[in-house]
Amino acid sequence: MNVPATPTNKNSKVIYLSIATTVLLVLVVVGYLLITRFNVKVPFLSNVVNKATENEQVAEVEVPIYDEKTKKPNAKFFEMALEKDFEEVKAQTGGQITSPNLYQQDLREEFDKQLDRQIQNFSVTYTDNGFGPGVMTITQGDLVTFENTSSGNLKIIGDGWGSGLELNNKEINKFSQQFDLLGTYKYSAEGNSEHAGEVIVVKP
Repeated sequence: MNVPATPTNKNSKVIYLSIATTVLLVLVVVGYLLITRFNVKVPFLSNVVNKATENEQVAEVEVPIYDEKTKKPNAKFFEMALEKDFEEVKAQTGGQITSPNLYQQDLREEFDKQLDRQIQNFSVTYTDNGFGPGVMTITQGDLVTFENTSSGNLKIIGDGWGSGLELNNKEINKFSQQFDLLGTYKYSAEGNSEHAGEVIVVKP
């Protein structure tokens, strides 16, 4: 009488592993469909899918500042730059724009045409008591000139901008910053965060 051969432990492990992998794959696919099609929250998997979706969305909204074919400033960029604030422009251009002023010459010339207005220069004075005025509202494209009249040196620190060098109260006591993009720009004196101010840039 022939007795059927029983599978070895090794074969059993392979079979169980294949079954477990298949079940896991099915669960992942079902979970993905529940999340994307029916908005059902699935623990852990929801976070993974949402993170991937956010990354795709960031890639989709990235706006180039130059046309790939002509290598000239892109019209879509200027449409965005005239409507959105500094933080949004930074995010949507994928780090191509990191400063409140457009320092590239071709962008600068085209942006001035788009604004079509008389640029003004405003003044902020720094004394031993701090910046004055502490809060200033200007129009898109305007400049702000900071003057140090205090008894010490001054280095202005802003997000993506600043004086770079220290301003003394003698030979180099002024620094000008142009604000092309909308938004609220906070700044402070290096080493003294209590001496702070902000520039609010609004549409013309």
